[in-house]
Amino acid sequence: MAESRKGASPKGISHISGDHLIDKSSARLTMWVARKPFSKGKTMNRKRLSIVMAFILALSVTATAVAPEPAKLPQIKQPDLSKLTVYPVLRVKDGDTIVIRKDMLSITVRLIGVDTPGTVHPSKPVERYGREASRFTTNLLKGEHVYLDPDPQQGLTDAYGRMLTYIYRYPDGLFVNAEIIRQGYGHAYTKFPFKYMEEFRQLESFARQAEKGLWSKNVLPIEAKPPPPVRESPKIYTPSPKPKPEPASITVYVTRTGSKYHRGHCGYLRKSRMPMKLKDAKLMYGPCTRCRPPR
Repeated sequence: MAESRKGASPKGISHISGDHLIDKSSARLTMWVARKPFSKGKTMNRKRLSIVMAFILALSVTATAVAPEPAKLPQIKQPDLSKLTVYPVLRVKDGDTIVIRKDMLSITVRLIGVDTPGTVHPSKPVERYGREASRFTTNLLKGEHVYLDPDPQQGLTDAYGRMLTYIYRYPDGLFVNAEIIRQGYGHAYTKFPFKYMEEFRQLESFARQAEKGLWSKNVLPIEAKPPPPVRESPKIYTPSPKPKPEPASITVYVTRTGSKYHRGHCGYLRKSRMPMKLKDAKLMYGPCTRCRPPR
């Protein structure tokens, strides 16, 4: 019993997987058996050997069940590029959006089946790994020409008027939509059905397992920049208008024989001039059309 307590059984194997699990645990078990002196009887030696073999067999079965099956890259059939038209790339707007020249016009193109983190939304901050995705697409297509291959299931344009299409780089025929997902710079956009939906899902699974691009554990979120301070427009001094005097405090003038009331400087007041409050003058006289007193 004393020997059983001194010999510590191997521990810490639950977090190990695959061949490494078998090799490391087997080595520990071998060292454990080697440290224990063999008994003189053959029965005890056979028991220990049986324990070792059973333990190694159990590890093999466990490792086989735990180890995930690696994702396989799908085989995507390429269209006949000789039947497609080549267009020059003017610029890359985002990881999944470019601008081409077609019929002397600048056309914005949205890549089908792929969605990358955004960088150009007018009211949202740059998303995690967005700048890297945009830089990756720029490196693929800057100064290049591309083939356009629309998908009948998607239609010609999206809700924003952008052309929807698959893009193949000229002249090597690189499938840009798939390459972005395979390298981990975007994920499969499956909101609407398209021809290569299942293949793009497999590409995303491959990138996730390989921890590529935005699926890497080392990718840190980009801190959103605070919005710029709102600048107040300069205040323009506007003098407040002088309050108009009340009719009761306004004085006008009438003549002895006239039927109009006047301002103090009116020429009709040369012969006679009698002051009167405006409110009283309005009851008996009309305003002069020459000096235009207040009404």
